[in-house]
Amino acid sequence: MMKIKVLPMLISVVVLLIVLASCLFTVQQGQMSVKLHWGKLVKDSTGKVIQYQPGLHMMIPVVNVIKTFDTRLQTLDVQAPQVFTVRQKPMIIDYYAQWKIVDLGRYYRTTGGNIINAQRILTQQINDALRAAIGKRTLKAVVTSDRQSLMQMLSGIAEQSVENLGIKVIDVRLRGIELPDQVRERIYKAMITKRQKISRFYRYNGRAEKTKIEAQ
Repeated sequence: MMKIKVLPMLISVVVLLIVLASCLFTVQQGQMSVKLHWGKLVKDSTGKVIQYQPGLHMMIPVVNVIKTFDTRLQTLDVQAPQVFTVRQKPMIIDYYAQWKIVDLGRYYRTTGGNIINAQRILTQQINDALRAAIGKRTLKAVVTSDRQSLMQMLSGIAEQSVENLGIKVIDVRLRGIELPDQVRERIYKAMITKRQKISRFYRYNGRAEKTKIEAQ
């Protein structure tokens, strides 16, 4: 008889533990979460979206849905489309940007919580800033002394542009600057022609000097 009475109690305890377990969720280090209540972001008394830090938290199954995001530093690696200098010289610039999520509520509302959407918008904003910046500079300025100030300016513009996305741009770095093949060939040919001209000049002067010395 005791066994018959204990069995329902054990079943009740197991069911209770399962229910309690379903009411808990864990946020790992390097992550943060937001809670949706019937599809709407849960906010505090001030109207700010609640961001759940790493640790153990409570939720209501079915009613609540948890969205968890990686809040560590992210790297966006991009080969920008062709841009033009102030003298309409085409260039291809490789760069990377480092960014991270700082406002989960805003990030979720503007991107749907999709990192692909965030990267696409961020890439577009930096590319637009890059075109505008390169369009005011010469080729020499971009590849030499003005490079550092260009990166700082791009970082500033990118950070302002994506502020409404709930993300923060930490840094933008130019990794490589190349010329299109046809442009590079024209430059090489022009350099060869210039060197040949200088070479002819020295050979002509050398022959003239030789003739003068022999005559003496």
